[in-house]
Amino acid sequence: MAIKKPVIKSKNTKREIIKPKPSKADYRTQIVVQFHDGINLPYTNDVGKFIKEYNVGPLEQLVKKFPGISISPLYSGVKPETLKKLIGKAKEMDPTYKEGNFFQYFRVTCPVEFKHQAILEELSAWNNIKTLKTSARYSHPSVSYSDEARAIDQNYLDAAPGGIGAKTVWDNTLIPGSDGAGIKFCDIEKGWTLNHQDLGTINQLAGSVDNNGRAEGTSVLGIVGAADNGQYCIGIAPASDLNVISYVDAPPPVGELTLEDAILFSLTYLGFGDVLLIESQAEALYSGISCKVPVEVNNEVFNAIRLASALGIIVIEPGGNGNGSDTCVNLDDLQIGGQFILYPGSAQYHGDSGAILVTAAHSSTSIAGSVTTHEIMPWAPKGERIDCYAWGENINTLSSDISGATDQYTDTYGGTSGAAAIIAGAVLNMQSMAIANQGFRFSPLQIRKILRDISYGTPLSHDPGIGYQEQLPINMPNLNAFATTCLNTFPDLYLRDYIGDDGLPHSGSISWSPDVINKNSSVPDPQTEFGGLNVANRNNDGLSENATYNATNYLYFRALNQGGALPTNAKVTAFYSEPATLLTPSMLNLIGEINFPYAIPFGDNIENLTVSNELSWIPTSPVGHYCFVAVISCDEDPSIDPKKIPDWDWDKYYKYIRENNNVTWKNFDIVEMKKSSSSPAPEEEPEQAEAPDIDPVEEQDPVPDTSNEQEPTEELPEKGWLSLGFISPGLPDRNQKMSLEIISKLPRSVKVLLQVPLSWKKMIYRGSPYVLHNKKRRIGFAPINPSGKSGLEDLLFRANSKVHLKLFIHVPDKLKKQSYSIAVRQLLNGNEVGRYTWKLIPPKKADIKIEKKPVKRK
Repeated sequence: MAIKKPVIKSKNTKREIIKPKPSKADYRTQIVVQFHDGINLPYTNDVGKFIKEYNVGPLEQLVKKFPGISISPLYSGVKPETLKKLIGKAKEMDPTYKEGNFFQYFRVTCPVEFKHQAILEELSAWNNIKTLKTSARYSHPSVSYSDEARAIDQNYLDAAPGGIGAKTVWDNTLIPGSDGAGIKFCDIEKGWTLNHQDLGTINQLAGSVDNNGRAEGTSVLGIVGAADNGQYCIGIAPASDLNVISYVDAPPPVGELTLEDAILFSLTYLGFGDVLLIESQAEALYSGISCKVPVEVNNEVFNAIRLASALGIIVIEPGGNGNGSDTCVNLDDLQIGGQFILYPGSAQYHGDSGAILVTAAHSSTSIAGSVTTHEIMPWAPKGERIDCYAWGENINTLSSDISGATDQYTDTYGGTSGAAAIIAGAVLNMQSMAIANQGFRFSPLQIRKILRDISYGTPLSHDPGIGYQEQLPINMPNLNAFATTCLNTFPDLYLRDYIGDDGLPHSGSISWSPDVINKNSSVPDPQTEFGGLNVANRNNDGLSENATYNATNYLYFRALNQGGALPTNAKVTAFYSEPATLLTPSMLNLIGEINFPYAIPFGDNIENLTVSNELSWIPTSPVGHYCFVAVISCDEDPSIDPKKIPDWDWDKYYKYIRENNNVTWKNFDIVEMKKSSSSPAPEEEPEQAEAPDIDPVEEQDPVPDTSNEQEPTEELPEKGWLSLGFISPGLPDRNQKMSLEIISKLPRSVKVLLQVPLSWKKMIYRGSPYVLHNKKRRIGFAPINPSGKSGLEDLLFRANSKVHLKLFIHVPDKLKKQSYSIAVRQLLNGNEVGRYTWKLIPPKKADIKIEKKPVKRK
């Protein structure tokens, strides 16, 4: 009996709105909107502006009534142009495929503080909407492996890098579709015991059963799809649609199929994105030894595989077991009929069949260099044509015997047949997760690209003892990395490092975040003042004010979410430090934590820029300017406390600040161009000058005699200098040569001096008469280009040192009517590791002395 779906009727129209049973986690409520076919909106995250421009519906009224609401493409797992190509390819490959009007569907994300029913009612009045419903929730597959007695020993299912991460995605309720549901699978080999106690329903599409093949075939089916039935083992994709076809060697008896015919027969049942596993290997001579190689070396089989992949079917093919003991086959060197048919670099290459070729590795992990890998089995195939690998030994799975035993198991299954079965199960899960999360399947070439991407896998090695990692992109899939990164099923929060930052790793500035805002007084409505709908301020990096000493200040943080889900318990942890060009963990002082008023919408759209609640703090240091570090996190996208990085060293810390979009920095100071300190004359000690860490060796070096050198003729101004102090630290764990670069954007007539340790003066400037010095304090004053870059190269910074430096700047009064900037950045091997920036602003009117010119009398 069909179950009638609950239906509600709009108060504004007679349109029926299908309402699925609400999820318990209703904070992620979304509404799926399908526009009429004549409404052709750009399929982009900023579609909102086009809805307004084309008068598709009263979006401004909707946003005003429900602040925080957003609209974005429903299908966002791939770019629109990629989706169009996929649709075109599907039409070419499958004549029964009909396009599903993907580009008419959009997702409306409801703010948590409003009931989505009210938003449904509002949208139902839009004439250009064809259908409207709350988004269906794909339930977690609820794979329960804890009640399977042997699952604890199925370690190839464990988290990467040991296994493929199947248990990890099963354990995560935020990852739907991780059981192979909805994807057809066909295994081609000679025999199985299909009524094994740990197997569910399996369809035999053609052929008979060879009793001698029962053990191996049953082991393969156990790896791929052993039922989630509380017995002993569990398959990687237990909910997939399992099918088998047997083949026999030619000439076939009546009613039986050869291998190539079995492949062609499977095409009448499988469709785009389904998985075909060919559990067979051919024989060929390699270096005079009979070895097992891929079946596609036979042209008739190659043609059948090529047709299958052309129809969008994912074909998995074992790469062959060599001689099964100590001889492997390099497919690049394999000759069939005197030709290198499996080497893509050869003119004799027979072409790409489209199949995924699989090699095998040891079950234990090894270290190759600094990377955790699996070492290739001594008999396992190599070569450019290999796409991926999996375990080739110690696989715990089902078994049988020639009499068809239904209760046997093994923990010694392996070979490239076992590895290929693991890959087939992993691909089934990838396809079912793709359906659940983005609404369509991947093509064979897309699956190959994913399997070859180290971002989603564990690399292969040849000889970990000497750190030799496989040079070709050969990996074992990591289903958790695939789900969280490739499918974008998690929130991915970030604070911008600069205007235009898209949340991806970059090599640019990391020290001028527009999303860390300090104010001297509380802001009544931070979202309205600083949020994504404030066009004037959302890309303004000058909103922050200097902290006021010994008074309450107020911090606000702005965040974007480039992930595919709403975050839970999003918060920012804030730290401060004294002004420095490089912030190390020991310099950070905790300010506190603050949350957000509502969940940060996903969809990397600037209009979704969300402002945190207010974090109040009282600076206890009279320095007046600070470096801020902000770290954003949530339950699904946790971050590491920069003061508590495990196994801390500089390389890990640098990777953390460069590749982690959860952390940002704001190292800045706003300086009013008042008249300040006096001229830093040669024998005078500038105000608050501090002795740097002095190298004991360099301290003994005499100051070069410059008595006979020509002194600079230009006199320095005696008054009106700005003094800007900062620190340039060394690395915490080692001595390191680094460089400093001053980037000045000041008029040419401005004077700039950099206070440096006297040892730097000797190393860099080598007694130049243009570098002043204070012998008593061992401090030099080097001239800096006011309009460009000035570099100090290869400076040796001692571990844990703090070199106190100062910039002295003299701006003539007539040039103080506009703002300028000057920055000092620290570089390691040419890469920026930090910077400090000053913004020089005009003095207040009361501080400007207007010079009265005498009036000439006639």
